Amino acid sequence: MATIGPAGERMAKIASIPHIGHIVRAAARTGLGAVMGSKNLKAIVTFGNGDIPIAKPEELKAHIKNLTPHIQGVTESFGKFGTSGVSTITKR
Repeated sequence: MATIGPAGERMAKIASIPHIGHIVRAAARTGLGAVMGSKNLKAIVTFGNGDIPIAKPEELKAHIKNLTPHIQGVTESFGKFGTSGVSTITKR
C-alpha cells in the first residue's frame, strides 16, 4: 500500500509517498506525494502473488539500458552521503 497524507493532498513540494510492504519505506525528497495529490489519487493498494506481465518487455529493456548511465551518475554520491548527498548547501 502506498498512500499520501495532508501534504500530498495539498500538493506540498516536500510531500512523500510512504509505502508498506515487507519493509516500510518512503518515496521522499522529490515531492512525488504532490504528484499523486494533483491527480486526486490518495492510495495505491495491491495484493496477491501472481506474476504481472510486462506489455512490451523489449522496449522496457531498451529504456532501462538508456537510463542506467544517467541514474548511475546522479546517484554516485549516495554511497558516501546517502540520499542527502543530492542536497545543495547554499550560503546566505
